[in-house]
Amino acid sequence: MNLDIVGFWNECGGKLLYTDFWQIEDALDYGTYFMTHWHKDSENKLTGIKYALFIMEGIDGNLIYYLLHPEAIKHRMSGLQYGDADHVWFQTEMLENTPLELPLQRLMFSGVWPLKINLTRCREDNVISTYEKWMNHDCQIVKPYQHLEYEFHSNLYAVTKTHLYIPSENEGEYFKVPKSSFDGFDRIQITDNVGTMVMNGKTYLAFDEFMLYIITSKSELKKYEIERVNCIE
Repeated sequence: MNLDIVGFWNECGGKLLYTDFWQIEDALDYGTYFMTHWHKDSENKLTGIKYALFIMEGIDGNLIYYLLHPEAIKHRMSGLQYGDADHVWFQTEMLENTPLELPLQRLMFSGVWPLKINLTRCREDNVISTYEKWMNHDCQIVKPYQHLEYEFHSNLYAVTKTHLYIPSENEGEYFKVPKSSFDGFDRIQITDNVGTMVMNGKTYLAFDEFMLYIITSKSELKKYEIERVNCIE
């Protein structure tokens, strides 16, 4: 579900009352965003944690917001299940395409996440300019999970009887992945959440439903019998 929500938001009515705020940015796929929580402390340090945000329509017509902590992907890559701090589900009623408020209400019990996050879009020039100054030159930026920030492209290109084809970083080139290289690959369909992920300067083939992330080094590609090819066979 795509909404026009890019910009600055805070929990004090859009005013410059506190030093906590949120920044929402578009991600690459439909209905996905990056949502960074910023906090400025008394030492002029601005600390940011960048979450992945997925918005979808619920079966009852409400909007569902799935927020994913940057450490969640590290846990997935280690084959671990998500913990309470790794992710959270919120909901709101159906909103206009360009909402002025996001009254997020937590869906399930959590010992970590707040029950409500009532966000208001920041529209006043002095508020926006202040946040931009903090981010660009006034403050020391601290991003404790920057090494875990990532970009995911759901870009499975073709599925044949024997192989999966995923575009590489080179134009006209694909990773040719044998379905026999991992148990369950024979069930993958073209609409599944399969693609490439870039994290900390490294590219991975991401099979999220299998909690499998294959770094595209020569040794790892050889281990799974994955080839770089220029055509679909």
